[in-house]
Amino acid sequence: MAGAVEVFMNNAGELDLSFNALLVSLRGVEQPGSSLGS
Repeated sequence: MAGAVEVFMNNAGELDLSFNALLVSLRGVEQPGSSLGS
């Protein structure tokens, strides 16, 4: 059971990193636009 939980946590961590990377890239796209807007 512990092994399954560890695998799940590892997968969740990878998804979290991917999601964070996506958010960072979106912010990177937004910032130049907001700078040009202002």
